[in-house]
Amino acid sequence: MKTNLLKKYFLALSAALLTIVSCDKGNDPEEVTAPEVGISLLNSDSESITFSVSAKNAESVAWYCTSDEEEGKKLLTSDFIFALGKEISAGAEPQTVTIPELQPETLYWIYASAKAGDNVSATDSIQVRTAAEAKVLSAGEVSKTSLSYHVNAKEGSTYRH
Repeated sequence: MKTNLLKKYFLALSAALLTIVSCDKGNDPEEVTAPEVGISLLNSDSESITFSVSAKNAESVAWYCTSDEEEGKKLLTSDFIFALGKEISAGAEPQTVTIPELQPETLYWIYASAKAGDNVSATDSIQVRTAAEAKVLSAGEVSKTSLSYHVNAKEGSTYRH
């Protein structure tokens, strides 16, 4: 009788130990560190904007630029930025981006987004107004018989008079 009780106790203890040992903690979903993204203006003139995008803990990064006031005033989602924007490498170093052929004296909204995993993302934005076009021709001295003027030529441009 004592042997049967000892066998049952041993079997119960073995089953409990087997249950404890066989629990696998490796099946927990992997935690993704939330990404961070930052955007900063480097340079702006009448025809282009140059900015840098930095990201931490990101698998992918995208940027989007618009001059549409209605669209610019919205808080654009990461999905929207990735769908319509341009993707750039998500390296440890900030990436420099130049947007050429812009309109002078125009307000632009530039958004950046970084993703890590399918559902974790971060966004940042800046507003930049391009400069006015430089005056090409300005008046000089005027007299009864003459007129002088100054031509501020852009590098590589040709002007005839």
